[in-house]
Order: sequence, then C-alpha cells, then structure tokens
Amino acid sequence: MGKYIKWQLLLIGLLAIVLVGCSNKKQVTQPKQQLSGVYKIADKDADTDDDGNEQPGYYYFKKDGTVLWAQPETGDDDSGNYGGAARGTWKTLGNNKFKIHLQYIYDTDVFTFTAKKTGNKLHTYSNSRKSRFEWDADDNYKQPQMDYSDFMLMADCKK
Repeated sequence: MGKYIKWQLLLIGLLAIVLVGCSNKKQVTQPKQQLSGVYKIADKDADTDDDGNEQPGYYYFKKDGTVLWAQPETGDDDSGNYGGAARGTWKTLGNNKFKIHLQYIYDTDVFTFTAKKTGNKLHTYSNSRKSRFEWDADDNYKQPQMDYSDFMLMADCKK
C-alpha cells in the first residue's frame, strides 16, 4: 500500500473518532421555565369590601400553560366592584419572562401582556397603549398557602 493511501486511511480514522466523540457529548438544555400556583396582586388601589377589607385580584397559573384570574366582588348592588373573572394562556419567552393572554369570562375584554418572574414575585407589565382594553402593571406575590381549591372558593366568593 502506498504512503498516500495510508495517510488517507489514518485521516479518515481520526475523523471517525472525532465525530463519534463529539456525537456522544450530552447536550445541555435549559429547564423549561414554569409558572404555577397562586399569585396575589399587590395593587395599591385594590377595591375594598363593605367592611373595608382589601379585595385584591389573584392569578392561578397551571403548569399546562393555562391561567385563571379572579377578583372577589365588593360592595352591594348600588356601589362597589362586581368582581371579575378571566381565563387564558401563558407561555415562556425565556429569561424568566412570560406572555399572558386573558379574556374576561363575562364580556369580550381581551388582554395580552408580559410578565417577569423574580423569586416569589411576578411583575406584570401594562399592555400596549394601542390595545383596546388596558391592563395595569402590578407586582404579584406567590401565595404558597393557597391551592387550586382555595382559589376557586375565593373566585366564587364562597366562604
């Protein structure tokens, strides 16, 4: 066998070893960023009930990418807030940022806004000024003591 052929075989062998070695490296993947659990809105202008108790809104994020939002009713039929409920979806944008899309259950108001999670705080940003309906920026804090059934009792205003 000629020197030229030996060098070609040696080169092909080295390339094969390099390719096999590179293909066995484990790929590092970022864990999927999740939102889950109940977050209470820390709204400075939160409505209060007839007794003066603050009635903030709450988000319930499910790991499957759905979200519920509710605010209990305050006041009576003549004054106060009738409360509210919305449902929608969330998706990760990376770097602990999320896009949230909500639609009120009782009317056609639709909101799309972004949020950023830092520890137990989720900051929601106001939506675009060009949007038909306005969603305000707020800080929201995880409520580890609340679960889905607690959220649903609050959303239905049952005590």
